[in-house]
Amino acid sequence: MIYVGLDVQKGFSRRGCFDPASGEVQDMGKVSNELEALAHRLGQVPVPKTVVLEAGRSSYHMAGL
Repeated sequence: MIYVGLDVQKGFSRRGCFDPASGEVQDMGKVSNELEALAHRLGQVPVPKTVVLEAGRSSYHMAGL
């Protein structure tokens, strides 16, 4: 299982991944909050994966995507 963390901002999100099997933490940079860009970037992460969001005003919109 890969865990993807999203730090949600107004127009973009920063992504980070954690692989508990290897202990590797990776900063994956910024991604646009547009649905197509986000889906493409998250699709690059191996499955199975779990995406976690910070709690905030923008996270409701992001969870809906």
